[in-house]
Amino acid sequence: MDRHEMFQSCRRGDVEQVMYLAEQKEVDLNIRDRWDSTPLYYACLCGHLDLVKYLLHRGAVCDASTFDGERCVYGALTNEIRKLLREHKMLTPATMRREAYSEFLRRLFISNNFKDITFHIGGESVSAHKSILSARSTFLKQQFEERWRGRRDVALSHRLVSFPAFCNLLEWLYTGQVKVEVKNLNEFSKLVKFCKLKLLLEELQKAFDKADEFVSMKRGATITVLHLDSVLSQSEVQADLGVLATQAIPSKFRPWVGGMDLPGLPSVEQQFVDLVFCIGEFKFFCHRPVFLARSEYFQVLLEDHFNEATEDEKYHLTTININQVSPAVFSCIVAFVYTNDCDISEDLVSELLHTADMFLLPGLKKLCGKWLAAVIDSENVLDILRTGRLFKLSRLEDLCTEFLAKNIELLWEDPELRKLVESDAQEVLKREETDSIAIIDDIRSHISAAVSNLSDIEEAECRMMVVDRLLEDLGLAA
Repeated sequence: MDRHEMFQSCRRGDVEQVMYLAEQKEVDLNIRDRWDSTPLYYACLCGHLDLVKYLLHRGAVCDASTFDGERCVYGALTNEIRKLLREHKMLTPATMRREAYSEFLRRLFISNNFKDITFHIGGESVSAHKSILSARSTFLKQQFEERWRGRRDVALSHRLVSFPAFCNLLEWLYTGQVKVEVKNLNEFSKLVKFCKLKLLLEELQKAFDKADEFVSMKRGATITVLHLDSVLSQSEVQADLGVLATQAIPSKFRPWVGGMDLPGLPSVEQQFVDLVFCIGEFKFFCHRPVFLARSEYFQVLLEDHFNEATEDEKYHLTTININQVSPAVFSCIVAFVYTNDCDISEDLVSELLHTADMFLLPGLKKLCGKWLAAVIDSENVLDILRTGRLFKLSRLEDLCTEFLAKNIELLWEDPELRKLVESDAQEVLKREETDSIAIIDDIRSHISAAVSNLSDIEEAECRMMVVDRLLEDLGLAA
């Protein structure tokens, strides 16, 4: 429903509703409909300049040299919008922050921290992490185990390998997305085939066909760069890094029943592991660059500002003891750090939420919030609302107040709801008497938003009357 409303709002040019959907409902601004169109495309097509500016500022993807960018430019209703699109730089700070996991992968790719292999090609060099390349490519993993075993420098002189193409390949292996210049497409395709990366080859062909069809149909359109960035490729990155996470977690806490090693699970050489976290008797064998790129908390921890690091006598690896966190919860932390996902259960969610807050992992907090949102009912809605407020989970707060709005006839006499209203009212009195009560405003807003036809009006009026009755009982009526 929220996705559909995002597209409709962009057609109408309703900036306030788009802001609400993006900032409160957390709808992705780069979603696509069945016609492969994005919210930005509709805003451009319908000539809504202010909305286009907002979408670009919030991180909507637009690069005039790519299919999506050229399509927006070609379809833009006004010259002013076309000029804005052509001058827009894709890698603005806002764009780079648009999705935490993508930004984590980008940082991991561009950072030189603890890279343990350097490739030399045609007089130029680029470094990488063996652990990441091994997890992402069976071909490269085999090279590290055989021809390149124990080496920190590798010279590539094969005629199929050019420096730009190899850098493009590394970027895709790290991030699941890459921009390839059309002029380099042939040599990049050959390298992809050589490395036996089936999905990348398929994505490359799809992107080329889509761009070629667009250029042939739209007179004057020019596409010089193919931007590969599909849901499937992103999922593959998460799955491959998930292998590293699974191997890092003690077997007792792995997400399948019995804690047994699955047959055929790819192995990662011990030399690629450079960090051990100890939680009680359990050891988690991890990769320092992954944790450094994921969270400022781990950056400080691994730089040993807390004086926690020692060396494991058996494995001779940097070892850090983690206190006040259970092994089960830390297993979730490790899974999330690598994959942006983890298995959450009722008995873990509270500790996991607090730990995510301590470790400065806002994405994990949101994941916990999403889990809590799925279990909202009349018995727990107020507790979950307080949790949302405490951890600044605006989406969870919004869903709780939406639930209260839909069920206000049943809950208006609840003592806990009345305490919450009175508490919010006290906050108002500390500022200005003319300010409104936050929770009441939110409930009323959701009641109004639920009206989509004439038959809804009577029901909404009844709910508004219940809210007024609640305020009268508490002596807070205007």
